[in-house]
Amino acid sequence: MSLRCGPVTESDNVAVYEEERTMEFLIFLAVIAVVGGGVLWGRKNFKGEIERAKRIRRANKSK
Repeated sequence: MSLRCGPVTESDNVAVYEEERTMEFLIFLAVIAVVGGGVLWGRKNFKGEIERAKRIRRANKSK
């Protein structure tokens, strides 16, 4: 927020819009990074459970 006095020009509005878009993009990237990190963490920490569930599913499928 600027405390400038004087007329507001179209270029001033464009600068604010570009700044908002930049912040939105950075938030979007942060969300994507968190989701990706969560998936990788979950696969690492629950690998044994995932493999066990796959084995059980295959065993039940052949019955």
